[in-house]
Amino acid sequence: MPFSTRASHIALALAALALPLAARAQHDTTARTDYSAPPGAPYTAENVTVPTPRGYTLAGTLTLPRGASRSHPAPAIVTISGTGPQDRDEYLGLKGYRPFRQIADSLGRRGIAVLRMDDRGVGQSGGTFKGTTHQEFAEDARAGLSYLRTRKEIDTTRLGLVGHSEGAIDAPIVALEEPSLEALVLLAGNARPLRGAAQSQIENMARHNTKLTPAQRDSAVAAVPHLLDSIAGVDRYMAGMMSYDPSVTARKVKTPAILILTGQYDKQADPTQVPEWIAAFKVSGNPDVSGHVVPNVDHLFIHDTNGYPGDYMKLPQPAQMEPSVVGEVVDWLAQRLGTSRSAPGAPSGTSARDGAGVLRAMHDRYASSWYNTMSFTEIAEQRSDSGAATSEKWYEEGKLPGRLRIDVGVPATDTVTPHRIIICANDSFYIKVPGRALIERAGRNLLLVLGFDVYKQPVERSVAALTAEGFDLSRVHDDTWHGKPVIVVGAAAGDTTSKQFWVDTQRMLFVRLLDTSHTLLGESTEARFDDYRKLGGGWIAADVHVSGNGIVHLREIYSDMKANVELPDSWFEPGTLGR
Repeated sequence: MPFSTRASHIALALAALALPLAARAQHDTTARTDYSAPPGAPYTAENVTVPTPRGYTLAGTLTLPRGASRSHPAPAIVTISGTGPQDRDEYLGLKGYRPFRQIADSLGRRGIAVLRMDDRGVGQSGGTFKGTTHQEFAEDARAGLSYLRTRKEIDTTRLGLVGHSEGAIDAPIVALEEPSLEALVLLAGNARPLRGAAQSQIENMARHNTKLTPAQRDSAVAAVPHLLDSIAGVDRYMAGMMSYDPSVTARKVKTPAILILTGQYDKQADPTQVPEWIAAFKVSGNPDVSGHVVPNVDHLFIHDTNGYPGDYMKLPQPAQMEPSVVGEVVDWLAQRLGTSRSAPGAPSGTSARDGAGVLRAMHDRYASSWYNTMSFTEIAEQRSDSGAATSEKWYEEGKLPGRLRIDVGVPATDTVTPHRIIICANDSFYIKVPGRALIERAGRNLLLVLGFDVYKQPVERSVAALTAEGFDLSRVHDDTWHGKPVIVVGAAAGDTTSKQFWVDTQRMLFVRLLDTSHTLLGESTEARFDDYRKLGGGWIAADVHVSGNGIVHLREIYSDMKANVELPDSWFEPGTLGR
């Protein structure tokens, strides 16, 4: 065989496959594969059929923690496989190597559901695999998310993706269209333009081909650019892949927490890219992006200090993804999706049945991702006991924990126009009205504490503050609010007179405060946080009501909400307001 023909076959075989064993694995993607849960597992494994917008269906397995229900739904993950036709386990022909089953088992034991699916045209899935682009594979992952949203046992506010190899490239594409996602795990993906990755892989294959003479190897390497051009001209999939730059997408992804892992000896996804990918994701202001190079593993996260794909079949078998990698992924997801090591039977998102435990669950759910600063504009609609109504425009900035500033009528940047300014800091309120002396009043802003500070300050500080404010943290019960499960801290069931706060157990967000011990706006003061929206790595309620004696005295409607903006400390210093 002339060398040019041999090189073309190498290029076609390897440039199209990030995992070159995938073709050998097709024999195992049939109905005879047993996808059931292992005996004694704390989760079930249900074979499911996932509809797609294009009409074909995808076959999958949903592992679901026992006890998951409409009242206590579980968070969930969709897995996305790498290049080449692969089944739901991402079986690649290596005995024992089923990484997605391994991850699903560990997540199921931590209270997280997992949907893993056969690729289109593979195993029991319909559709056609050949010619499908990576953007179209991303659509299949979105179909998986849509399916999960139909299941009453799934908490649709706590969904994420785990992608491996090309799946790690597809996951951010999905995230752009699914901004409510909570977490992405990107395993062995590429940050750089994929033509370069394909060229590097093919050149690496040629250099390791012992059947070629040194001169032939040099010729093969030199021919790679032309071969790639030829492939792109006849292969729809490769044309799309080689023109795609993952870092461009990364710079647009704003909200999910992201974990990036690549093996030290990965010869298919250069581990030196990890810092580049992290930096690209942070461009949009995402505060929760982390990653690192995993020592002594290859592209498959198998212990391997060679990493050459052509030698995968020489690795000791049965093989498996390194348990330490699985453990890191699962621990990270459990923290971001709000599950605990304990378990079944506890309210979703909580790990203890007292107020301190609820506050800790709130904190731990978002501590690493919640924004440090925020700003927004609001329309403040106020009504007196007599019914007289007024409306003002407020500009608010917060620096967490513990500091909030309100400028009435004009923003803080306007230092010329006289206007009212309110600062919450140092457990006190400072109010400055033009032409009047500064008013200083001791007291905590409970809405600041419960809606924001709890995620950014030590749990002990929140416990101390709320205890000092008269909340009995030993009294906790379950209830519902707007049809969703909540946990109420500070009162027994049926008690609406004790000071208490209500927390959405699915998202661990404050939703309601009842305060009758010392009133804000008359007896039976109530505050509500409604219309929560994603902001940075956390949330913000865009509609706030404060009422007393059955009258809504204050309604705040937020707009232009921003996270992690630069705010000078001087804006929150009462001394700058003058006397």
